[in-house]
Amino acid sequence: MAEIKHNILNDYLNSLREKTHSTSENVPQLFFIWGEEFICRKVFDAVISFLLPSNLRELGYELLEGEEASIPVIIERICTYSFFQERRVIAIKNAPLFNAPGTSPSQGFLNHDLENLKNLIERGFPENHYLVITSPNADKRRNLFNTIKTSGIAIDCSVAQGSGKTDKEEQTQLLRLTMKMVLDRAGKGIEGDAFQALVEMTGFDPATFNDNLERLTAFIGNKDTITINDVYSAVKRSRKDPIFELTNAVAQKNLESSIFYYKSLCDNGFHPLQLLAAIVNQIRRIFVVKIFIETQVQKGNSCWRQGNQNYQNFTANTMPFITKADEELNKIIAQWGEELRNRDAQDKLENNLDDSYESESDDEELNAKPIKASKRKKKGEPDKKNGANKGKTTDLIIAPNLKNAYPIFQTFLRADKFELNELSSIMVELSEMDYKFKSSSDGDPFIILEEMIIRICTNNFQKYNLTSYK
Repeated sequence: MAEIKHNILNDYLNSLREKTHSTSENVPQLFFIWGEEFICRKVFDAVISFLLPSNLRELGYELLEGEEASIPVIIERICTYSFFQERRVIAIKNAPLFNAPGTSPSQGFLNHDLENLKNLIERGFPENHYLVITSPNADKRRNLFNTIKTSGIAIDCSVAQGSGKTDKEEQTQLLRLTMKMVLDRAGKGIEGDAFQALVEMTGFDPATFNDNLERLTAFIGNKDTITINDVYSAVKRSRKDPIFELTNAVAQKNLESSIFYYKSLCDNGFHPLQLLAAIVNQIRRIFVVKIFIETQVQKGNSCWRQGNQNYQNFTANTMPFITKADEELNKIIAQWGEELRNRDAQDKLENNLDDSYESESDDEELNAKPIKASKRKKKGEPDKKNGANKGKTTDLIIAPNLKNAYPIFQTFLRADKFELNELSSIMVELSEMDYKFKSSSDGDPFIILEEMIIRICTNNFQKYNLTSYK
């Protein structure tokens, strides 16, 4: 059959209605729905309504839950004929057909169970018998998925979860579609700033967003339009902020946003050590970029002009210098690695000679036998078997991914907000704080880190005098 996105499901079902004229001809007997749970629920309801009108569900529809929702039971029920009506629909929600990485298969969904289901799908179900399955995820590399897609219809309800522009646009589009359905049903409208405020308070959580909209339509009563004051009055902030919101705010020296996201993350269970590590990584990247900028200035290269640089100029004028600096650093690291390997080889040779000398002195019988180097791996020695340390990179590289220069450009913009000596002071104090958190129970780490964030954002640091940074 096919694989489709959830947003064209209605068109697909309408095309089936036109072709079949309400008969079973050409209707897939298997519907597999996976992805965002809220969207899966909507698609599931639409598919069930298409397959079985409400007046036929009492006798022709069976939803398997709990222990019954296992592949052996599914196979038994889909192959069982009904005495009461011809069409029969078996449905299972959140079936773990495809395990998430690092998880064990559930009972009833073991490899041999999945193979039995795959074989049944390939043979086909009894006529007028339909199977509808929802799942949190899917693995398109698996034979089972290809079998489902070939014999039935696979409906992709996944939504991009990233923070990039394209991902954000896809998320916003889905929330706007959800908003339209709720408001059209209630005959209400919403102001633009109220919509933005609601998105900010819920984040990308379609189910919560939908519930909050329905709550707002009831809250405003006879009013026709939801305002921003209605949102602040009736909705409680439930958004779980990603940790990069905090690090970006600190890098921008935005005190209000930094404290807001810090408290939000702490309320959501983050430990200060986690937040400290994220801030250290952000400041370290800025520090490396700042050193690069100052080094280029010393060399007389004006590849970056503070406060007067756009992305186009950055890719044309700055990136070539960054690439060259990274290549030189990689050569130095490779040279160091070669020197260490040579030194290790020399040490092994000397150890083997010493062992040989001691063996000859202790037991003359061993003289006739070749002496082999010990195969026991020494502490700190690279593991040749699994390739450990091979191609190891360093966080001193500015542009590890040359195909995506925009995040690097943003780091350069953030570096303009700091002085080099200031960054040195911040790194020293962050390192001391990390040691203190791990080795002492003195003071409240939540308060100590909050004070550090305030100092970073308000330029409240004693600046060390760096005389050289080449």
